[in-house]
Amino acid sequence: MASFEEKERREEGRKPLWRTSEGRMREVSPLSRREGEDRLTGYEPHPAQEKKDRPREAARLSGSYGDLAVGTDRKKQLTLVVSKRRSREGPAATRDEKALRASGARKMERVRGEFFTNPHDPEQSALAFRSPDKPAPGRMLGQFQRMMHGRAQEVLAEQVPFLDRRPEREALKALGERADDLRARGGAEARAELGALERRRQALRQSLTEKAAQQRKVRLMLQKAREESKRRAGESEPPRRYWLLTAAPAGEEPPPEEPENTPDLPEEPAGDGGERPEKK
Repeated sequence: MASFEEKERREEGRKPLWRTSEGRMREVSPLSRREGEDRLTGYEPHPAQEKKDRPREAARLSGSYGDLAVGTDRKKQLTLVVSKRRSREGPAATRDEKALRASGARKMERVRGEFFTNPHDPEQSALAFRSPDKPAPGRMLGQFQRMMHGRAQEVLAEQVPFLDRRPEREALKALGERADDLRARGGAEARAELGALERRRQALRQSLTEKAAQQRKVRLMLQKAREESKRRAGESEPPRRYWLLTAAPAGEEPPPEEPENTPDLPEEPAGDGGERPEKK
């Protein structure tokens, strides 16, 4: 049987796809209009849908293996689309994996909101999520996370792995229990294994930190799309008064700074990564 150290070396020798330079998603410029038509990466609109009512790409995260894009429409609804380009060790993505076709999409009732996939092999299909109640970015991301947790683990790990922190939390819990046993046993062999175990725990904590950073990118992307949806609907933010860094006019004081209203992303159950437990 392979030793603990051998198993750890094999696991550390191959980074998860999302942590590689190719797999990590980065913000890119949104698709521009073409021939007067709005476009959204990974989304094929219904032919009968009016061009002016189709979702327009507002922001996108892109990697070598797939895209996460968000579009807006004139009703100020946001549509979040996950699509695939290719696999790490496999053929190029199929048509169903590359784009959601609105003309034949199947609606799934998993969480509050509208979740669509192509009917053939829905687990591997490109997918779209639309929330009808126009939530704040943090809340919409939380809804999207809960929806994605309903998909198969291997599919989630390939499409948007940074949305799921359960593997790290579970591994940290198991390693913590193993560390307790080793400390109780004592001895040189136990101390050696504890050293390897601690290196693994540090790597898992780093993975949690990187996933949190990726989630912040998605939340900022949704915030940008929300602002774009207001502009598209003909709305604008109320004008703000900006004060120069000089003395205020006599008898008048600068207004206090306005707090941000965007809620934080809902926390998931705690593990050894310092997170708060999930509310049931």
